[in-house]
Amino acid sequence: QTYIDTLTTLSKSYHRVWLVSGGNFSQDYPLPSEWQNIANFRSGRFQVQLFVIPTQQARQMQ
Repeated sequence: QTYIDTLTTLSKSYHRVWLVSGGNFSQDYPLPSEWQNIANFRSGRFQVQLFVIPTQQARQMQ
């Protein structure tokens, strides 16, 4: 688990990000526009989304 203040912090060191929410993602997290949502899952009230940070951007941020 990684606790952060903003999701752009993850862009510097991760290429894939799983987000788990018990509510509405648009209220929980301001998502970086360049992240690509490639999978969505729901279990009860929980929602899980998998995002990929484009490779070129990930390399630039390292």
